Amino acid sequence: MTSVTAKLSRAADAASSDMQALVMEMRKASGTMKSLAVDYEKDGKAEEACEFQAFLDLIPMSPRLGNP
Repeated sequence: MTSVTAKLSRAADAASSDMQALVMEMRKASGTMKSLAVDYEKDGKAEEACEFQAFLDLIPMSPRLGNP
């Protein structure tokens, strides 16, 4: 492997790792928001629950990224 190829390979590995960490954080936040929406629904605050759900619907999760 040439020096340039090795550098590109390391940069790609680092970017991939960073992206996976970001996706995991986004999934955690999404789960928290879903829990909040459920709590709002249980408390009789349907409007707030709908607002959370509407926001979550705007965030597509790609199946390529391993979204369940």
